Amino acid sequence: AFIVNRHFARKIKLEKTSITFSETIVEGQQMAKLGIVLMVTQVIGTSATYILNAFISQRGGIVDVGLFQSGILITNHAFGLVFTSMGVDYFPRLSAISNDTTKLREMVNQQCILVILFITPLLIGLIIFAPLLIKILLSSEYLPAMPLVRWISLGMILKAAAYALGYISFAKGDKKTFFWLEGVFSGILTLGLNIIGYTFWGIEGLGVSFFVGYVIYIMVLTILVYKKYDFRFNREFFALFILQLSLCLLVFTGVKFFDNQWLNYLIGIPLLGGSIWYSWYE
Repeated sequence: AFIVNRHFARKIKLEKTSITFSETIVEGQQMAKLGIVLMVTQVIGTSATYILNAFISQRGGIVDVGLFQSGILITNHAFGLVFTSMGVDYFPRLSAISNDTTKLREMVNQQCILVILFITPLLIGLIIFAPLLIKILLSSEYLPAMPLVRWISLGMILKAAAYALGYISFAKGDKKTFFWLEGVFSGILTLGLNIIGYTFWGIEGLGVSFFVGYVIYIMVLTILVYKKYDFRFNREFFALFILQLSLCLLVFTGVKFFDNQWLNYLIGIPLLGGSIWYSWYE
């Protein structure tokens, strides 16, 4: 990777500039501090996952840990591209206009609309075809993870909007807000809800806790960015979000209460087709 990047980077003509070590320290302090906060935040998230895995292992056994990890694996593969793209494209653009409230508000709303349009057909497809995908990617022994995959898929539409909002504090260099919100609050909320969910409802409870967690998280985040950065969603986003969430809930409710895979396909595939057409049209 280094060799390939180096090859193409050498083709870019840049003016050579000399900079002293002390200048590097002064200019790089803000970036370094932000990087440390990001690293610590990720450590908190990883620690919460480790504690949860240990709890599941002690309470339910290693089989449940495997089912939980398989559910996370499938959903991360399905939606990881969307969130990775936001990190490499959306965040730099947001950072560039982070001090202009009007432009920031416009860009975040545009990004939220775009990501909701893109992700909705994906999660509807995953909700419908979860049993088939589990059999293809893993085996029939992992089918008990199907409710978990479907709940996480439903929660992903909330995560997509929250993800776009969560970048605001980071783009502004607001280390304190980012740490307490994305690190401490998010870690405690996720771990607490997961433990409660698994204790009462087992593997499916972990999916329920994912959905409930993002309902709470996006409500807190929406209030915080409004009060702290004067950001608010526009009517266009709200209308789209309610429509897409309603469509996802309709599909989810259908597959949840009709225990017939062919019936689920009969109902779900036309809705999936409608979602793909609508997203492409918009």
